[in-house]
Amino acid sequence: MNIKNKERGFLKMNNLLNICIFLIIIIVAIYLQIYLSKKNNQWLGLILPSICIIFVILIILGIVISSTIFTLIICIFTLILLMIYFYCRRKFKSNAQIEKMNIQDL
Repeated sequence: MNIKNKERGFLKMNNLLNICIFLIIIIVAIYLQIYLSKKNNQWLGLILPSICIIFVILIILGIVISSTIFTLIICIFTLILLMIYFYCRRKFKSNAQIEKMNIQDL
């Protein structure tokens, strides 16, 4: 009985560690997406969403085996990355238009 309790504790700790690593990867990916989306080159912000889309296509084709929940999480994450991209690009374009107006005013 004592060994089973130790194993359960290890499994709980292992799951907690996996969740922490997963959250750290998500946070780093979101910060990287924001950084790339704010660059002058508009294609840089599409790198991470493209990787996610390619991964989902590989799952659909059966090349990569994954659970349905994991595929759904990747799809939602791809949408979040695309929303970040379009938000940052819209902000970037509006700032560029303001700069053009300021130059024309001179």
